[in-house]
Amino acid sequence: MVDSFKNFLMSEEDRKILKALKDTGVASRKVVGRGTMTVDAKDVTSTEAFKAHSKRASEIVRARKAS
Repeated sequence: MVDSFKNFLMSEEDRKILKALKDTGVASRKVVGRGTMTVDAKDVTSTEAFKAHSKRASEIVRARKAS
């Protein structure tokens, strides 16, 4: 019941942001102030998404250095 009420008060954009945060797989996120959130960098860098993006960024940098 409470979740339904919270969803009623949230805008569509807020729901999208909340879903994106839940889907990250980062468990160490913590709200420390109004609109401020902290996460453990180790949690972020160990996600599959981060590893994939990091690999892709390295490829881009190497390609630019080669040209």
